[in-house]
Amino acid sequence: MFFRHALLLLLISCFNQSKAQHVLTIHIEDCRKETGDMTLKFIQLYQRDSSGMKDLGLFYPSGTDCFSIPELTEGHYYFTYPNKYNKEISFNLIIEADTDTTELTICPDRHNHGEPNHIPIIMQLKQGESYTLHFGRYGCFTHWEDSIKVERMNNKYFLTHKNDKKELSTKQYEFIQRFETDLNHFERGGGCTTKAIYKLVYNGQTYAFSDESCEWGGGYTLMKNLKLKTK
Repeated sequence: MFFRHALLLLLISCFNQSKAQHVLTIHIEDCRKETGDMTLKFIQLYQRDSSGMKDLGLFYPSGTDCFSIPELTEGHYYFTYPNKYNKEISFNLIIEADTDTTELTICPDRHNHGEPNHIPIIMQLKQGESYTLHFGRYGCFTHWEDSIKVERMNNKYFLTHKNDKKELSTKQYEFIQRFETDLNHFERGGGCTTKAIYKLVYNGQTYAFSDESCEWGGGYTLMKNLKLKTK
């Protein structure tokens, strides 16, 4: 009987230790460019419990695009981190009891960790509809203008650039979707001698945005991701 109780206590002890050895692996990416991002400064981690919010401290990637936080227990967690535009991003995470590891990807180039409420125009297009995206950069030594047209036909999406029309791949569709989302959530600053202008023309309406931060470069990045020549 003593041996049975001792074995049971040992099993319970091992089970509790295994719960405490949960590892959270965080991947840091520039989601617009689909590359690793080594610019994240830190992550602030909290754990929610019956007494409220427990501060677990700061964790530093130390110039890498992937790092791990070990020995976490099951429960509800709350993270904050500064994105590339010095805006505090926050989100919740649940660590389950029956898993040993959790992998998470964060994108400091985004303005919200979760999906925002804004619905990109490309997702609103009905059959036979189209819209145009205009880009421009103007400065002392810079003058660049370009545009693309996106249309929906027969449940497919097509892009026209400089009279060259082609069907959009799923990945290209997602690039445009992400560009519009970032454009609507970007906190445009000043202090730069170069000004970027973005215009989206849809159903007779023009949605205009300007950026004087010299930090985002969304139009140029979109053209590069779509493999379109910018000159």
